[in-house]
Amino acid sequence: TGKTKRERLRTLAAADTTPVEIARSLRDLCYSAWTSDPGSVKKVCAAVTVLADMHEDLEIRAIKAWIEGIAAITRADLEIAVTKLEASSKTFKRLGLEHESARPLVAELIALAMLGRHNDAVRTGKRALRIFQKFGDELAAGKIELNLSNVVSRREKHREAERYCRSARERFRAIGDTEWQTLAENSLANTYAELNDLRKAERTYTDALRNAKAAAMHVTEAEIEASLGNLELLRGNYAKALRLFESSRTTYESLAMPHQKAVAELEIADTYLELNLNTEALEIYKAVSATLRHLKLNAEEARSRANFGRAAIRLGKFSAAKPPSVTAPGL
Repeated sequence: TGKTKRERLRTLAAADTTPVEIARSLRDLCYSAWTSDPGSVKKVCAAVTVLADMHEDLEIRAIKAWIEGIAAITRADLEIAVTKLEASSKTFKRLGLEHESARPLVAELIALAMLGRHNDAVRTGKRALRIFQKFGDELAAGKIELNLSNVVSRREKHREAERYCRSARERFRAIGDTEWQTLAENSLANTYAELNDLRKAERTYTDALRNAKAAAMHVTEAEIEASLGNLELLRGNYAKALRLFESSRTTYESLAMPHQKAVAELEIADTYLELNLNTEALEIYKAVSATLRHLKLNAEEARSRANFGRAAIRLGKFSAAKPPSVTAPGL
């Protein structure tokens, strides 16, 4: 990992395999690492850049754009991620690789959803799902269904989300993919919580958390802890919710995932607001609103600014509660 560019070039040139096969291996390494060790994606990106500089091959270029898109997601450059992943998909299509053209769309859907572009995300997901079903790719079809579940859930279509998620879980279970089954269980638990079936949600979260820890899925662990925090919030167990949110936030910070860390901070601020600890909430909202704007997490920024206003009104700071265009200072 500490090699110079020249040394990496020599290593790649000496490899007993074709350049395209090396690129495919790097892509697979990137995909296996980005949820458990997102920091390593940067190194994979550097390696594929060296490879692409050495070989004028369109498939290598497509894979490079794919990896760059995933790397952009891990550092919260979501617009760049969408551009790179769409370019990758189009290059594969130009090569006549229809099946491959759908695969970068899985990550593109995630980036679009994080940007709050939900209609675009659904269109992208359905486009990819049709291709995966055509080729009988159960793993990829399940991934798309899982992400579609998350997107439609954010649009309050929870029964539709449940259908997507249950279908995804069954696909993963059928092919024996425990890690993706764990992700599906986490998403399904989120849906049960939205449907106010808290017992079923807790049971599903607990199963998913146990599987995530066993598989060292650190990002998923943090996601489930945040979800359990929201569940405890619904039950009025504020102290437990705060502990879970803080554990989640710390994990995201250690993994250098700024977008997820910011969302965890927003959850903590919302909990303080619920507890009527308005001064504490106000300070977090003030900081995190600017962070969310920088990260282009539009829906979360809107929520943060609205709740900033509520906290400010409770404290009698009426001018601070006005729109930023009126009272620019802190926000």
